[in-house]
Parts: sequence; C-alpha cells; structure tokens
Amino acid sequence: MNWIVASLLSALFLGGYELCTKHAVRDNAVVPVLFLSTLTGASVWIALLMVQGAHPGLLPRAFVTDPLSPIQHLQIVLKSGIVAASWVFTYFAFKHLPLSLGSPIRATSPLWTLVGAVLILGERPTLLQTVGVLTTLGSFVGLSLAGAREGVHFHRNQWVAFLVAGTLLGATSSLYDRYLLDACTLACRQFKPGSLSTWSSSSFLRNRLVRRWCAQ
Repeated sequence: MNWIVASLLSALFLGGYELCTKHAVRDNAVVPVLFLSTLTGASVWIALLMVQGAHPGLLPRAFVTDPLSPIQHLQIVLKSGIVAASWVFTYFAFKHLPLSLGSPIRATSPLWTLVGAVLILGERPTLLQTVGVLTTLGSFVGLSLAGAREGVHFHRNQWVAFLVAGTLLGATSSLYDRYLLDACTLACRQFKPGSLSTWSSSSFLRNRLVRRWCAQ
C-alpha cells in the first residue's frame, strides 16, 4: 500500500477514535471508559493469541506473538506505564476541552516524535520534513490564539497542560516503540510488531485489573 494512502487512512481512523473518545467521556467517568477501551483493544490480540495456540501456523507472520525473555517483559511493563500515563492525561483533557482544540493539539504528536528522533536517535529530517515541522509549529501558535478567543488560555489552562503532557508521553511511547522494534539489538532481541502490540495490551489490561481489585 502506498504510504500516502496508509497515512490518510490512519488519519481517518484516528479522527474517528478521538471523536468516539470525546463522546464516551463527555457524560461518563474517565477511568471506566479507559478500562473498557483497553479491554476492547486487548480482546482482539488475545483472540488472535488463542487462535495461534489452537492452530499454529494459521495466522500470518505479522499477527504471530513470540514468547518474551525476562528483560523483554520488563521493557513491556515500562511501555505500558508510558502508554497508561499518556491515555489518562489525554482522556481527562478530552473530557474538559472542546474537540476542535483538543484534536489538533494531539495532532502535533508526530512533531515531538520527530524532535525526539533527531535529539535521541540521531536522525536528520529532510527539507520537506523541516517544512512540515515549521507548519505544525505555526498551526500550534494559531490554535493558542484561537483558543484564547474561546476563553481557553493555553499557558494557564489545566486541561491543555494535561493534553500536552499526554501528547508528549505519546511521542515518548512512539520513540520507545522505534527502539524496541529497530534499535534494540545489544541487550535483547528485537520485538515483532504483533508481539509488541499483544504483550503491551495484555500488560496494561492486567495492571488495570490488579489496581481495580486492590481498590475494592
């Protein structure tokens, strides 16, 4: 599939995801919504894991889950913590901010991922990517001015700070994914995308279940 088509489809699904998130948290508590959202996502990978166990070799390689070493399990726990923090900040922000401001702020996540890739992974953006970064920064400034007219001041609004924190943590998760999928070659084996998704979803769901059980 052409990467432009894939990017457009990804943007379409992300837009639908954020619209559903806003609708779900608008009149409901954030934590149960987050738990059910995680359960729904994890159930897909758990079902694939069950199919793999019952019929080895049936699934395409991209959906096959590999066993993990102890070090890899610890890495998954760290990733789950980063993702959990990002989702908590983001869901609370979406509950209190208009989607017309919240969604564009979340859309700046690739900018911070690119900045991290340059500073941490040593990547060098192309001229076109640099233009994209400057365009994103200009859009962010424009959003802050538009938000001020609606009474949302970016520099002193708690929920904007929550959304920025969630976005930065999301960018951190993306960089960590890149490390686990591509750069992790010395201390551990590289992850396969399917394995990373399965174990991350399962780990986050398990942590949520343990926390709910301990709170009772």
